[in-house]
Amino acid sequence: MKSYPYLCIFVAATTLAASSAPAQTQSLNEPWSIEKPTLSVPKKVEVPAPDKERLLTSDPEEKTIDGATMVLEFNPDDLKSLLERGSALLRKRRIEESLADFDHALTIDSNQADAHAGRGLALARLGKHDQACQSLTEALILRPDDAVLLYNRGVAFTFLKRDRDAVADFSKAIKIDDRDAESFYNRGMAWKRLGENKNALLDFSRTVDLAPGDVDALYNRGLSHFHSGRFNEAITDFTRVVSMQSDHSAAFFNRGVAHAKLGDLDAAIADYTTALSINPKDPDAFLNRANAHRQKRETAAAISNYEAFIQNAPAGYETYVDQAKRRLAELKGAEK
Repeated sequence: MKSYPYLCIFVAATTLAASSAPAQTQSLNEPWSIEKPTLSVPKKVEVPAPDKERLLTSDPEEKTIDGATMVLEFNPDDLKSLLERGSALLRKRRIEESLADFDHALTIDSNQADAHAGRGLALARLGKHDQACQSLTEALILRPDDAVLLYNRGVAFTFLKRDRDAVADFSKAIKIDDRDAESFYNRGMAWKRLGENKNALLDFSRTVDLAPGDVDALYNRGLSHFHSGRFNEAITDFTRVVSMQSDHSAAFFNRGVAHAKLGDLDAAIADYTTALSINPKDPDAFLNRANAHRQKRETAAAISNYEAFIQNAPAGYETYVDQAKRRLAELKGAEK
């Protein structure tokens, strides 16, 4: 974990989103290889630990705030206290108060890198990522070789969908600290959004090397293997994911797709079934399981799953619902 004075790293909370409709029409004659979405924003929340002597208190951040406030009552322009209080307030999620302290600090010393950095992080927590990026840039002008600042601006660029700029900042951070798994991971995500799967795969692999228990890196590396046609490698990564997180429905689903690509329909059906035990209304799993049962000529099971798919399909799946209805009619007609 990184530790830096007055600095914490911001992110939005992330979950695996519900699957969205595929972008293009796909035949139902083959296993439908929709993938579950990858994490789309940086996943790290990091707050530096307080000084050791503060660990003895029940709330070290409040102690810092109270101590700095006492100093500021006598000297409102005490720069050190403003920075300390602003940082503690930021860690306590008292964002507006934190921002006020950093702004005040900058009126005293406009070349204070920590104040620019703290201001950037406060703005980011308010969702003002463009302004956050500007403040972090001001901090980097003063400290151009600061890996944490580079990482944070890379995160800001990510929220602004400026992935090329994000890659550049994460790359600079990696040159300074080549063992920072988070910089590799987030650069990998940026490469993935840019469609550069080979580079993404390399970064996810480096993340796994540095942090073998990183479920998100393993999952995204599995997707990168899948997109490269390395289905066995994808299965290996998805298997590691579910061994560490047994309720990871997307990993079970995508492992099922990889099994189907390799022609192992029984294994595919088993994985789709597990995915459905975790997410009982997953339309994609119903559709893929229906296709697999149909390929195995298991008509009753195929019919049941097509019906479940139609019942649970969200808006945007109209093309696939129409195809499933036609397939369902064919199967029911064949039973007569």
